[in-house]
Amino acid sequence: MNKKILMPVVTPKPIEAPRNALQEAIDRALRPTKTELQKKADEYANQAFDELCLDVKRLEHLDKGLILFLYSDFSITKIREFRSGLFKIENYQTTRCSPKRNYRTVADDLNEQWAAEHANKSDPQVVIEQVKKMAFNWN
Repeated sequence: MNKKILMPVVTPKPIEAPRNALQEAIDRALRPTKTELQKKADEYANQAFDELCLDVKRLEHLDKGLILFLYSDFSITKIREFRSGLFKIENYQTTRCSPKRNYRTVADDLNEQWAAEHANKSDPQVVIEQVKKMAFNWN
């Protein structure tokens, strides 16, 4: 009768060679570095998300200098980096249903942008001149 002898399986340890300066430099070069905008957004996230119990989605548009945080209550936080190196953090809510927060709505911002773009078109003098031209061309 043959007896089977069970031997413990020992996994070999990986060979650990001391790392040299070249390997460390290669690792540092390949490690992704964060931009100042990403660092600022991380700081904001660490401070702001502690008291919130919301689902948050982070959208990064680094080529435009913009990071958005979208919350499950439909509010938005926009972090912008300007060419001067300054940062601006703006909070928006999409509706006025949350009385706890005193944020601007997205509609408020869009209305202000529209008014700034079309300010000269709604100027009373411009409208009067357009009506006069229309009346003159009508005859």
